[in-house]
Amino acid sequence: MKKIMSRTIRFFLFLFVIWFFISCSTRITGSEKTIALTFDDGPDSIYTQQVLKVLKSKKVKATFFLVGSFTERNGKVVERIHKEGHCIGNHSYHHLDFWNLNSNDLLEKEIKPTSELICRLTGIQPCLYRPPFGYMYGDFR
Repeated sequence: MKKIMSRTIRFFLFLFVIWFFISCSTRITGSEKTIALTFDDGPDSIYTQQVLKVLKSKKVKATFFLVGSFTERNGKVVERIHKEGHCIGNHSYHHLDFWNLNSNDLLEKEIKPTSELICRLTGIQPCLYRPPFGYMYGDFR
């Protein structure tokens, strides 16, 4: 049962990633060279503000993967990220090592509360999730 649940969650996360790139990404035409900028582990009241200032001055958009516990403390920064047209993704609530969490705990305690918080601050449900340390439950077992 746990394997089926884990596969189901991975499948839905995959669908979110596809939807994200269809709905949030800038369309690139021709043979332009492009790069995607992403920032993890925020928002931070100092450093994220500095990053936003540089991005705005260069007219560049990025994706910010936000940690729920930091998001609660820095709601105004989240609102600014959204207002300035950047994409926002979920980076879990506590930025934990998920080795010992089952997929239900991961969804209920880490992903869902962060998504709800981001949605409450921006009006947009995040459609992208980046796991802390780059892996999900069961990836390396």
